[in-house]
Amino acid sequence: MYAAFAELLDQLYWEGYAQNLQEENPGAFNLQYDQFLNEYQN
Repeated sequence: MYAAFAELLDQLYWEGYAQNLQEENPGAFNLQYDQFLNEYQN
């Protein structure tokens, strides 16, 4: 699921955005990833 999430972010913003966000603001990355997982499971 992580790969799908990272690909989605990179498509929405720019290539490497997911990795950049994870490194610079891990709290925001984890929050968005949790929201992504919750939406996917519902």
